[in-house]
Amino acid sequence: REEVNPEVPGEYSRSRFSIYYFNLTLPAGEKRIDKRPGEMTIGELRGAVRELKGKKVYPLLVEINRKLSLSFACLTFILIGAPLGVMAKKGGKSIGFGLSFLLILIYYIMMMLGESLGEKGMVSPALAMWAPTILLSSIGLFLIFRRVER
Repeated sequence: REEVNPEVPGEYSRSRFSIYYFNLTLPAGEKRIDKRPGEMTIGELRGAVRELKGKKVYPLLVEINRKLSLSFACLTFILIGAPLGVMAKKGGKSIGFGLSFLLILIYYIMMMLGESLGEKGMVSPALAMWAPTILLSSIGLFLIFRRVER
């Protein structure tokens, strides 16, 4: 442990040990530590929504739907990446990398826009978070079916 004495800036001490125990004193009245919505589980978020009952629940609903929609994002990238990968074979590795980067950037921008609109209540939180996944999945399915028809 290294420590500087705030009262005497030139004074410095160093301690070495293999195990160090210390006690933390917490305020007696406070029993729970509040979590931010991003740190909560879906069950905790649903409980918080029930507890608030209409008072600014949009950020919580956005977080619930974000957690669920991001679970399906990998399938979305497979659906859209497979046909783009087949089409981009002619252009080489740099075209594939560029398309992948562009696709992820588009998805990220759409998610951030949806989050912003959903938290303000301008769009349904479910629609705001699921729209990028549904849109890109639809494009991927279209490209797959177009490729199969050839």
